[in-house]
Amino acid sequence: MSTASHSTSNYIKIFYILLVLTIIEVAIVYMGLPKILLAALLVIFAVWKAALVAMHFMHLKFEKRTLAVVAIAVYPLRFLDSDADAGHLPALISTTDLPTLNAALNSLSAVFLFTGYLFIRSRNQAAHRACMLVAFACSILFLISYLVYHYQVGSVPFKGQGWIRQAYFTILLTHTILAVAVVPLALVTLSRALRKKFDAHRRIARWTFPIWLYVSVTGVVVYWMLYWLVPSR
Repeated sequence: MSTASHSTSNYIKIFYILLVLTIIEVAIVYMGLPKILLAALLVIFAVWKAALVAMHFMHLKFEKRTLAVVAIAVYPLRFLDSDADAGHLPALISTTDLPTLNAALNSLSAVFLFTGYLFIRSRNQAAHRACMLVAFACSILFLISYLVYHYQVGSVPFKGQGWIRQAYFTILLTHTILAVAVVPLALVTLSRALRKKFDAHRRIARWTFPIWLYVSVTGVVVYWMLYWLVPSR
């Protein structure tokens, strides 16, 4: 195996390890552990991830910033729990604020996806890669926040009637189906790019980009219709 191939393999491996560790950290935050134990575990995970970033990515110009965001991404969620009896710090973001956070993450994902598309059209591969990794990180954070919210709140009914109800469920249905499809598409597309299999990357990216962009944009539309156009509460 060549040095470049080995480096790319390590890049992909550590990137996914960081994501898995972040998801585990989120789960730990919501387990209601004693404050001292919780703090100790979060410090251990923080040191672990910081060491991974330092050892494998600090020599990279763009990716180190993206991966540093992934490494510390759990800490804003550290303050989402409003259960003071579990020993957590006071909430900075309440559960009811999570839909707005989700819409913001979807918006950021859409912006970075489109910006990355413009960069690759102008053949700026480094900026394109950085934008797509940030979009991927935003989508991962959205998924975590979305699952946390619906685990605590459940389903939120749409109160609109008539044609607006039909429009809402049409958008929601297409959004949901494509959101499921875009997960493996995004992973394969990203993996092929990081492995420098650019011909295969371009073939699947032609499908992944419009689907991913549609999912991100319609996520914001669904939020607007559910919480602002026809408030559910």
